[in-house]
Amino acid sequence: MASLKSALACIGLLYSVKISYHLVDLLWVYFIRPTSISRYLSTDPSHPSWALVTGSTDGIGLGFSHELCSRGFNVLLHGRNPEKLARVQADLLQKFPGRSIETVVADAAAYDAAGLRSVVEKASSLPDGGRLRVLVNNVGGAFQLIGKGVFGLLSEMTVEDVDTFINVNARFPAVLTTALVPVLTAESNAPTLVMNIGSMANYGLPYSVVYSATKSFNLTFSAAFGREMKSRGHDVEVLGFVVGTTDTVGAPAEKQGNMAVMTPRGLAKACLDRSGCGRWILPPSFKHWIPMKINESVPESLIVNQVEKLWTEDRKGN
Repeated sequence: MASLKSALACIGLLYSVKISYHLVDLLWVYFIRPTSISRYLSTDPSHPSWALVTGSTDGIGLGFSHELCSRGFNVLLHGRNPEKLARVQADLLQKFPGRSIETVVADAAAYDAAGLRSVVEKASSLPDGGRLRVLVNNVGGAFQLIGKGVFGLLSEMTVEDVDTFINVNARFPAVLTTALVPVLTAESNAPTLVMNIGSMANYGLPYSVVYSATKSFNLTFSAAFGREMKSRGHDVEVLGFVVGTTDTVGAPAEKQGNMAVMTPRGLAKACLDRSGCGRWILPPSFKHWIPMKINESVPESLIVNQVEKLWTEDRKGN
């Protein structure tokens, strides 16, 4: 009996130490540790720092564009609509007169090979000796990409719809990152930062089958690429973000359940603040950490029922 009590006490102590460690770690990552984003800002005026933001004209991408400008980066805006790009460019130049803003057009949904080459060429040859220091693989989307709300059934998707989801959420960011590896790893550019915007849908959500799968790919790509860069000795930080509810035009908060809602600019700020945290994959903020942990803890049926309810309401609204 005494030995059993000792064993249970030892188990309890180890569990308490584990919980304490995770609590301290959580506080350090989200509330105490200063961001390392400034290390990507050049101190050499002849080689200013640039950030490339894909899908930059709306939502999270637009939030990143504003936040990066406010932190001293010049920004290369990517999008598929030249008119929207021009409007965002003009707005940023007005709000941040000390920054340089360039644009490049490529249709991620169509896997535009020529457009992709244009993005790579522009990011590789920036004005005034500029160096690409930050890549934000933000471009992405769910059923709003095909004009069908936020959620939908796999059985109602066409082959073309599936191609669009895979192209936007997985193929375009993976191919773009691959094509930019020589730039990201160049000694003259070091250090560099790659941020990949994932989703809590990587859990494997029904009514969002292909989107969930592509976001899982996106996050796994982040971790694998980050480990490879570290293994090869390159000063390339890679962060994959498990993003929760963000209030955007294409996916408004009320259609996603209104849980732990963040604004696009607030989300961008949180992501940039995580630079230097030493993780491969994590929620951008404590606000999104909470629902992620809830998803991991509650019975699967509750999550499925909630998503089914959101799908039903979304369908009624469309």
